[in-house]
Amino acid sequence: MRIKLSIGIRRLLVTLLCFTLCNASLAQTPSQQLVLRIGVEDINYTPVMNFTKGAKDGLLHHIVSDFAQQESLNLDFIPLPLSRFPFWFDENAIDIRLPDNARWKLSATDNIHYSDPMITLCDTTVVLSKNKHRPASQFSRLGLPIGFTPSSKWREQLDAGNMEIARDSSLRVLTQMLVKGFIDGIDVNIAIIQNELKGLGLSPDLVSVSSELSASPVRYQISTKHSTDILERFNRYIADNKQNFELWARENGIAIAPHCERFQSDASDS
Repeated sequence: MRIKLSIGIRRLLVTLLCFTLCNASLAQTPSQQLVLRIGVEDINYTPVMNFTKGAKDGLLHHIVSDFAQQESLNLDFIPLPLSRFPFWFDENAIDIRLPDNARWKLSATDNIHYSDPMITLCDTTVVLSKNKHRPASQFSRLGLPIGFTPSSKWREQLDAGNMEIARDSSLRVLTQMLVKGFIDGIDVNIAIIQNELKGLGLSPDLVSVSSELSASPVRYQISTKHSTDILERFNRYIADNKQNFELWARENGIAIAPHCERFQSDASDS
């Protein structure tokens, strides 16, 4: 009788244990399924973003990761070549494209939904400090990362054939070209070039923002084809955390709107 009772108790304990583990497993399943596949640019654009060589860093990563933590989402960042930007959704089965902008030429993809702008940065024309006051008419060669759209402020010179665009996938290479005088300027946020100069062992004071050219406000968004529910949640997150984004940007020396006017900004490309 004692043996039968012992066996019965053991069976009961095993049943209870199994029930507990099964329920725990089921409770975890929904969160495990909420993995957002984020297509990101395979470019070192520090301090704005850096997803090269396994890195996950920069302002945009900070914003999206903070959102995911608040919403109990898991993120899988997938670095992809910018040259294939229009095809990321179809070729790589991603859920979100980061960053994106409805007015970027490479963003021309059917059935895309865009978030509200998470932050608006100032794309300045970065020049050697000794050339800070060089007139726009004396610019003949501009540096741009591959896939980036030239600002509208260069339209007349480009249309007239008086401006050449030098492209490279590496901001480090473009920075070296600027230092050596192979290009007249680079249209990016000045914090990026200053960061590259530090990596080269050079002083950030070597470059300045051109005093003769406007700084273009560029809105950074995310986009999706199907995850519109995530977009709605992200828009609410943006509305609640805008001041935090601006604080994080200033802490990293990133020029943001509406302060582009100190760079004589009078136009918007996005």
